[in-house]
Amino acid sequence: MFAYQAEVQVISAFRELVVKLNDSTFRPVFRRLYDWAFVHEAGMSVPEIWFVDSQLVLADDPRKIIFFHTYCGLLDFFKVCPLSPC
Repeated sequence: MFAYQAEVQVISAFRELVVKLNDSTFRPVFRRLYDWAFVHEAGMSVPEIWFVDSQLVLADDPRKIIFFHTYCGLLDFFKVCPLSPC
């Protein structure tokens, strides 16, 4: 339960950061998040194995899940957020 609460707080903080960025500064930040979740490091030849809720998962799976939750959180926020005229 603690991990879920921590994830929610980190995603909320990331969303607050993203709101303050313009398009040219947001793109590298988002790309870095994407690379963290989906691009394997060169030295990581054999994936680590974790047990989450008594189920076997590869080490990169939690990163993909966190990326997905972050992405959905951003989509939900900007879908509801009214656009103000410039």
